[in-house]
Amino acid sequence: MRTNLYRVLTASALVLAICGANACGNLSPNSIAASSSASAAAITASDPATRAGETTRTPTAVEAAIAVCAHPAIQSEVSFPFENSGRNSLTPEQRAMYDEVLPKILGLEPFCDKPGMMDDLLQVCYEMQKDYPDISSYFKLVEENNEAGYLTLNSSYQCFWDYDGSQYNSEPDAIRSGMNRYDNICEQIIAEMPQGLSTFMKYYYLAVAVCERTQYDYEQDLLGSYASAGAFLNGKAVCQGYSLTYVSLCKRAGLYCRMVVGGAGPDDLAHAWDMVRLASGTYYIDLTWADWTGKKQGMNFLRYFMLTQDEILIDHTLLEDTVKGIPQATGTPLGLWDFSAEVSTTG
Repeated sequence: MRTNLYRVLTASALVLAICGANACGNLSPNSIAASSSASAAAITASDPATRAGETTRTPTAVEAAIAVCAHPAIQSEVSFPFENSGRNSLTPEQRAMYDEVLPKILGLEPFCDKPGMMDDLLQVCYEMQKDYPDISSYFKLVEENNEAGYLTLNSSYQCFWDYDGSQYNSEPDAIRSGMNRYDNICEQIIAEMPQGLSTFMKYYYLAVAVCERTQYDYEQDLLGSYASAGAFLNGKAVCQGYSLTYVSLCKRAGLYCRMVVGGAGPDDLAHAWDMVRLASGTYYIDLTWADWTGKKQGMNFLRYFMLTQDEILIDHTLLEDTVKGIPQATGTPLGLWDFSAEVSTTG
């Protein structure tokens, strides 16, 4: 039985372990349709080299596959706004607590749980991270005994990306300075997004932006690797860091995105990825595995980009608590990857 996530909220909201994958497959012949020059141009325009002054380059295999995909959602500009899905999943009483605590966290103000409300505060902060992913970079709850000897949860603010070997920097000015640097990186990424991209290509552009700047943290020695800012300030992250960084960018771009938690791999180890929304429905994106198997936009990148419910369940499982209040992935297959061999062998 998997540990209750609300009870392991100690670092930022929850701490997830790495799980590996070894995906294999081939681009589906059915995905190759009439070429779309508009998509190809948009993909090329999103490349940093092109933005730096190079006018032409050869599209990668991934870009070429996307450019000729026949699914109408690839070209659609219909988009859906970011939603505070975490808050929406709470009870009215918990929402009141959410609204009370959020300004304190954003303002680095101290607070603690109220008598009998420890579990509620854990759940509220867990759901809040889905709506405000950047608080994962500097906020956590810590257990302490109060003067009466009772266990309480207290707020703690630290630079989870700034560790001197013995402790994290907890100076408020250092937290604000680091988050300002992170904000500037995110704002630059959004500002450099080419005009006229379809919603699919906006998601792709932001996914590449994360993967180009991030490597998997196999050491897992910094809490920042589980947070959004660590991916850009330290250049490394684990699955939760990949997921929250992507949520942060999508929120800034006005795109629907939310973190999903479950299990993955043959041992069903704890894992995090994201849900996004196109005109054809909702899809899953696992940037951790897309980046690892795809080798920075190699063809395997498509194996974990924009998956349907059936496609993600080939090697992932969903934890019921994390999809509470939202539908499962409703999108129709985009045809960018041939899953037929994997489905037939995995049952």
